[in-house]
Amino acid sequence: MTYTTHIFTTCIAVFAMMGIFCTPDSVLAKDPKPTIRDSAYSARFVSQSHSDPIIIEAGATKEVAVTFKNTGTKTWNGDSSRYVSAYTMEPRNRISPFLGKKQTPKIPGIVKSGEKGTLTLQLTAPKEVGEYVERFYLASENNTWMQNGYFFLKVTVIPKKVVVKEEVKKEETVPQEEGESVSENTPDIRAFRIAQSKKTVRVAGGDKIKMVVLYKNIGTESWKEHRLRSGMPTALAATDTLTFADKKWKNHTLVLASKKHVPVGSKTKKTFYFRAPEKKGEYTATFYLDNNGEQIDGSEAVVNVHVTENAPLNYTAPKFSTKHTVKKKEEVVRLAKEPRIRVGLTTVGNEVHFTALDEVYLVYDKDSLVGEVKKRVATVIRYVDGEYAIKSKNLDKKTQHYFRLVPKNNPHATFSVKRGLKDRRIAWVGSSHFQKYHGAFEYRVGEIDKELYIVNDVLLEDYTAGIAENGRHTSYEAVKANIVAARTYAYLSKGKYPFFDVLGSTYDQLYLGADVTDHLPQSRKAAKDTRGYMVTYRDEVVITPYFGNSSGHTRSWSSAWGGSHKPWLVPVKAKYDAGRRRFGHGVGMSQRDAALRAKNDNWDWKQLLAHYYSDTEATKIYK
Repeated sequence: MTYTTHIFTTCIAVFAMMGIFCTPDSVLAKDPKPTIRDSAYSARFVSQSHSDPIIIEAGATKEVAVTFKNTGTKTWNGDSSRYVSAYTMEPRNRISPFLGKKQTPKIPGIVKSGEKGTLTLQLTAPKEVGEYVERFYLASENNTWMQNGYFFLKVTVIPKKVVVKEEVKKEETVPQEEGESVSENTPDIRAFRIAQSKKTVRVAGGDKIKMVVLYKNIGTESWKEHRLRSGMPTALAATDTLTFADKKWKNHTLVLASKKHVPVGSKTKKTFYFRAPEKKGEYTATFYLDNNGEQIDGSEAVVNVHVTENAPLNYTAPKFSTKHTVKKKEEVVRLAKEPRIRVGLTTVGNEVHFTALDEVYLVYDKDSLVGEVKKRVATVIRYVDGEYAIKSKNLDKKTQHYFRLVPKNNPHATFSVKRGLKDRRIAWVGSSHFQKYHGAFEYRVGEIDKELYIVNDVLLEDYTAGIAENGRHTSYEAVKANIVAARTYAYLSKGKYPFFDVLGSTYDQLYLGADVTDHLPQSRKAAKDTRGYMVTYRDEVVITPYFGNSSGHTRSWSSAWGGSHKPWLVPVKAKYDAGRRRFGHGVGMSQRDAALRAKNDNWDWKQLLAHYYSDTEATKIYK
């Protein structure tokens, strides 16, 4: 999707204090230099609970905790008249569209020199989607601006997800295609954290800490079989073996599990213990609720943990088996039919030239049958001043809705778009213009950005075979692993945009359609050999990102993008990437490492998936 950009016309190039880089639009803006009247007040940015860019749906609210270290000599006292908060910058004292005011809440409690304090912001996204940069400067109220108090947050506002169930007027006038279904309204599952017993603790390594958090269900759905989880610890000296687990936890991240329903409007109290990490240092613990495997919005509780000394030599941290037992369930067909996926393809101009290649296509005015187009006959579809027009041999129609073209008999039928598609040539894949696609076709204007899109409504296997993200000479088992990861990612993307699921570009996945088979024949074969398989964790289909190569280890979901911990996306070794510069986000499967493990170590596709997506299985979801 194309979003409006709201970044100020100037942008700092390097913010050394935070280690964050920002690409300037035109002129470099200077770090604002308000008057420092008392040099005893100084701060250093440590961390934030959600990595930039912070993703928020339009109109939704997200809590973001920003942690600073007191590098001055004066104590920050949240109850005094000189409490520490932040004010908006560039321009100074503007009204923030995310806060609705110019000043943030104060940093609570007593923060002595060398200790950390946390600024908790409730960011409510404006209705207009786009990319924002919110700039702030810390201040001691009625006293002084703080040295090194400048910080900013990058926020991406995405469209609010609205799924509408359309009424079917007449059965015979609706294009019935294999695997087609009607989406239900998305449930609203949210929490309000009423109170938590601790936000900051000073303890020795290995100490046991009692925690109480009180929640209220403020959504529209009951919580069923909900669980309390811990995100992976963050620290100034990062390590992959950190844990806050107490021996009474279920595993390293699962604190409590409850089968008690929490009805809408009711409260639940969670009392539990956690352990301080063994080594001296500064850490951040995050706890949250999930319902049926999905994090409950608004449930995060953050605790700053100051470990003042190492644990005793005889201390042993709790250990848990890495194996898990899944109760055998009765065999259930998860999906009776192969699902479809709707792919958005970007266009140029205001008309497209469509040709059915191997069979007749039926033409629908939204959901009413209005005619058909013969194969190998050119058809022109235009959009002018809010009206769509289609013209072909024996067909000349206009509508205020949109036209949908569907294969009459064969759902795998192909069509081509000779004019109107944005240039899709990718030299390293092949010499084709990549204008041929399987399945159904729509030409529609975007509901938010008002850009014109071709929507390719296609069976999931045809889509998967048309993804061009493997090289011609990649080891076949690695291609199969990549195909399964891509299929899983696509399936979980359904409903991502207003009227399609994924963009047919590297923004989501590089989908080039039916011609990919001619240039990357392994992709079609790999799709066939792994048909219906997806990646599951604890019997649930889970998101499976992948990327080019790491520098020797992959990254966790939280370290890359913040948010809740995903236990199948944790750092693992990528031995063939060692010594290289990371290419991509680093989360999930390294395509380079996977290809070399398949080639040199004879790993098969299931071994590869189980390595990069920890404790997962490759599961047959449909036949």
